[in-house]
Amino acid sequence: MPFLDQCLKEILRLYTPSYFMVRIATDDTTLCGVNLPPSLLLLPPYVIHRLERYYKDPEEFVPERWTPEFYLKACHENFYLPFGAGKRICVGRRFALLESKIALAHLFQRFDLSLVPGQKIVPKANIQLRPAVPVKVQIKLRTH
Repeated sequence: MPFLDQCLKEILRLYTPSYFMVRIATDDTTLCGVNLPPSLLLLPPYVIHRLERYYKDPEEFVPERWTPEFYLKACHENFYLPFGAGKRICVGRRFALLESKIALAHLFQRFDLSLVPGQKIVPKANIQLRPAVPVKVQIKLRTH
């Protein structure tokens, strides 16, 4: 289960459901050293999760990076944002993670899954990030 947890965190880093978040700065503010007047801000977790200053080999799927220390740092410094951050963080995030882990654990106990060969999965940005075309998977019943 710990490795499944690491894999889920890495999947959410690479393919965050929310492609961007909107925030409103109601007063003059400073963001990353830049002075901003009151304005509408678009924060793109998809881009933030791919910055080399936060993630070594950011385009690679590396679940082992998610040690407890790394996770606490990422969340504390707000460079891991699959559920938002601060006052507006998703209230259902813990339930979503728990439900995902339970569903995946049951699925992987009973079935072997693999991508149908030859497909290229391309993300499509909208309000939510989705595959541009349906993902085809081969499912085989495990025989213990």
